[in-house]
Amino acid sequence: MLLDGGIEPKAGWYTVPLTLTHEEYGQIINVTRVTISRILALWQSEGLICRENKTIIVHHQLFDDVYDWLSYFSEK
Repeated sequence: MLLDGGIEPKAGWYTVPLTLTHEEYGQIINVTRVTISRILALWQSEGLICRENKTIIVHHQLFDDVYDWLSYFSEK
């Protein structure tokens, strides 16, 4: 899991443990580089991410409504 990368959260913020280009992020989720740039700009304007050089730091709220399908199986 992305947040289990051994990186300590600081007040609800997590460092993305990958340094990828916008084009590479787009290839992962099958959207264009321009779409990724717009999404990241929107999240940054909403205070959900910040950037330090090439490092992206995300706030936990970005993941609050993401269903974790792995937890479904661990509860059974």
